[in-house]
Amino acid sequence: MHEFIKSIAGRLSFSGSATRAQAVFDQAMSKGGLRWGRKAKLVAGASLAVALRESHKSDSLRDIAYLLDEPYVALARAFTNVIDLLKLRVASADPAQHLIILENHLRTLIQSATTTKASLPGQLHTVLTPLVPRLSAVRQTASSLSTMIMRIPTLASLPTAPTACALFMLALEGELSGSLPLAGALAQAVGVRLGASKAVVMQRYKSVYDAVEECIREVPWLDAHERKSNGKGRSKVAKRVVVARGLNDVVQFREEIWRKKFESMQRPILTLEIDDTEDTEAGRRQEGYISGCAGGTSNTPMTPIPNRGHVSRSQSKKQQPRKSVHERNIAQTSQFLLNPLGEVCSRESSRGEAREDLAQHILTADPSALSETFSRPPTRLQLLATSRGGGEEDKIEDEELFEEGELEGLLRDPEEIETLRVALDWCHEDTDVTNIPEKTKKKRKREPTEQDDSVGNIKRTKRIDMDALARLLDPSTHLDDQEDHDPFDIAEVLGEAEHSGGQPYVFADGEEILEEWRPLSPGGGYDEDRYDI
Repeated sequence: MHEFIKSIAGRLSFSGSATRAQAVFDQAMSKGGLRWGRKAKLVAGASLAVALRESHKSDSLRDIAYLLDEPYVALARAFTNVIDLLKLRVASADPAQHLIILENHLRTLIQSATTTKASLPGQLHTVLTPLVPRLSAVRQTASSLSTMIMRIPTLASLPTAPTACALFMLALEGELSGSLPLAGALAQAVGVRLGASKAVVMQRYKSVYDAVEECIREVPWLDAHERKSNGKGRSKVAKRVVVARGLNDVVQFREEIWRKKFESMQRPILTLEIDDTEDTEAGRRQEGYISGCAGGTSNTPMTPIPNRGHVSRSQSKKQQPRKSVHERNIAQTSQFLLNPLGEVCSRESSRGEAREDLAQHILTADPSALSETFSRPPTRLQLLATSRGGGEEDKIEDEELFEEGELEGLLRDPEEIETLRVALDWCHEDTDVTNIPEKTKKKRKREPTEQDDSVGNIKRTKRIDMDALARLLDPSTHLDDQEDHDPFDIAEVLGEAEHSGGQPYVFADGEEILEEWRPLSPGGGYDEDRYDI
């Protein structure tokens, strides 16, 4: 880890601060009892920022976060926690802290020039008077310019007061889109307020606008400063004017310019063995907190894990088996027995939430609900609601009410389902009705006869002899007389034969149908009384 801190400091051109950063890192890890993993990586970056602050330089948190491949918010939280843990006092090394003082001072100079003896030359006062309503915008431009300039090592290590005066002067020129007359007089007027001399402010002013001019060359739509072909004499457009015209665009696109520079540099590789209880991507937004036991409640010595090659977060999770619920409960119980008054520092699951036990629930429960608490133990839903500050229970999802693998244990596996299917005779009930094969009907069509040709297009049924049915329905026909002369069977009229069990039925028209036997229709032609008038 010390080599990693040294490499980060070298990338930022602050190699001299690496030794102090390594010492701060060792103190934070030993006093806080921190784990080796992503937290150690964040503490290493925060320790380097602390060392830069102590040497009166910019902390460069955004640059360090980019090199660490970590969110800026997480690194900023780790920086604050390291300062609180080690009880350090670091002064801000940002020139932007002086800008509000310079704004008020310049406003006072412009307004007092009309009533008292002028402290600004008349020409300069005439140019600056229209800028009084826009001094807030000037200060914001100077603050953004300060963030960009502090990434330059030659300027970041210089005192902040003269740099703030130079940035404020450049921001005024950027608001005017032109150079200021009598810049030396303005440098002397604003430098007096911060105790900086005219010569130092002007020297810093030239250094800053040279750096801005280099950034202008990287913006494709801006006109860079060009000298004559022989390199002698004045250029057509002064360098100060070119910087003043392109200052606002450079400040607006400073992040793109900065990222373009850093992408050309390779990030240093750090080999870490990530703990299996580290949060996943959903919990990374809340990372950056060093630990809940920052007061040194753990006395377990911390040793680095040996190098095993560059392993990503997802690969390390797959290689290490996850601890069971029983193992996590034993670890938490052991920690409680070692230090009953300390807080639980380990995270239980990837959801990032700490389970409250019964004792904690009783201590934090509402006094009006203590009687019910002692009579009946709290449910998991009540414990979760209490651990979240007494939130509404309907905000808790159903998945959070189960432990790791508990819900899967309540469900039947395929083998158990198959055993119950056979034991309880579920096979017939679960069979899909649509999969039952239908009984096939075999039909043999007869050849067309002359009788069919004579009938023509009249649709006739295949089950009933229509001629016999017509004689049956004829009122003039008497069945008693018909028995002697032309006997016929009712079953023959209806096309039914004395066959069953799928045997063929022969009809008058010669057609055969194979199917199950069905009972006759009600009546069947025997109810003759209905034809009586």
